[in-house]
Amino acid sequence: MVALFQGPSREPAMRHAAISFTAMSRSSLNALALTVATASVFSLSGCSTSLYLVKLGWGQARILVHSRPNESVLNDTDVDESVREKIRLVMEAKAYGEEEIGLAETSNFSRFYQVEGPALLYVVSASPKDRLEPYEWWFPITGRVTTKGFFSRKDAIREREKLEKKGLDVFVQGAQAYSTLGWLRDPIFSTMLDQDPAMVANVVIHELTHATVFFKDQLDFNEQIANFVGGQGAIDFTGARFGVGSFLQERAVGFVGDSILFAQFMKDVYQRLGALYARPVSLAAKLRAREIIFLQAKEEFKTLRRKLKTDFYLGFEEIKLNNAAVLALGRYVVNIEQIQSVYGKLGRDLRRTVAFFKEINRLGIKDPRKYMVGWLKEREPQESNSPGRHLPVDLSLAFGREKRGELTLMILRQVNK
Repeated sequence: MVALFQGPSREPAMRHAAISFTAMSRSSLNALALTVATASVFSLSGCSTSLYLVKLGWGQARILVHSRPNESVLNDTDVDESVREKIRLVMEAKAYGEEEIGLAETSNFSRFYQVEGPALLYVVSASPKDRLEPYEWWFPITGRVTTKGFFSRKDAIREREKLEKKGLDVFVQGAQAYSTLGWLRDPIFSTMLDQDPAMVANVVIHELTHATVFFKDQLDFNEQIANFVGGQGAIDFTGARFGVGSFLQERAVGFVGDSILFAQFMKDVYQRLGALYARPVSLAAKLRAREIIFLQAKEEFKTLRRKLKTDFYLGFEEIKLNNAAVLALGRYVVNIEQIQSVYGKLGRDLRRTVAFFKEINRLGIKDPRKYMVGWLKEREPQESNSPGRHLPVDLSLAFGREKRGELTLMILRQVNK
């Protein structure tokens, strides 16, 4: 999961202890060998991405070497109790995701890795200056992707400069976690724990969703599925773990509500930029006009931020906008209402919703979003324009009748203002 607006990080309250190769388990050594061997095979293929893949392989190997089993961390009195408590929370959220939501049972999150620095990974994306079209890379296994991750910030900046020389807009984000899609055992990263329990649960379920459902060449669709399942899963989990209507469940509801508002905001920015770029005017004229749209978006966000219940999107005003930034910021939320509609059609049952996407994946459908939209149209021949037709969260399960009505009105007021 990429942290869209990552603020200053707090230093995790634990000592860093490097683990030697001799102290590694056989499974860790095997995974390390697989990581390096895989990167080496790609490098022998002669593709232009060979050096990048080898660096990525060694970065993953370093994580495997220096991660610690959860049991070791939980029994270490030198580790702050707040860190150990959140590790237990991750384990609970993982079990909930597997047992209640139907996410893949993996050995992910069975180890802990101390991240040095403000971000685990730096993610680069790019776009032409005169259209909202993501720049693409191609890699084995994942296929076409519109982001490129680096363990080194210097390498990410170097990539940004190379792309800028090609005349592209570029955006660099910090990531707090990532998924290897079940190929390797993903640890708990310390950067995942630097937030409240509701968001910790969200990140865990989000990343487990990637390990459960992954459509090749469909990065945005994958992220939107994981974002929805992570958000709704966090609501359900916090209700079960901390109590229905608890502060932490309301935090989870608040994050999903904020995502709905931000999605609508970003869609409007998309539409204005799309209309501009479609006009038959010169590149220079488009570049001048888009700066006005960017300034308008910054001003309009000042009004939007007063409606937000969490701080996840509050750094928007500090970001220098360009096409790559707009696409990256909207990647997780734009068109997510389609997935919410699937959830509604399936009786607001998150387990059935995950199973729906797993089945599409199993069938090998090349354009899963198109299939999903067609599936929805078959079940709703006449679209209604009434506001709030599909509520953004499962209030019917999460709250009692009085609280449910109160929160329904709150979210609808936010969405329709």
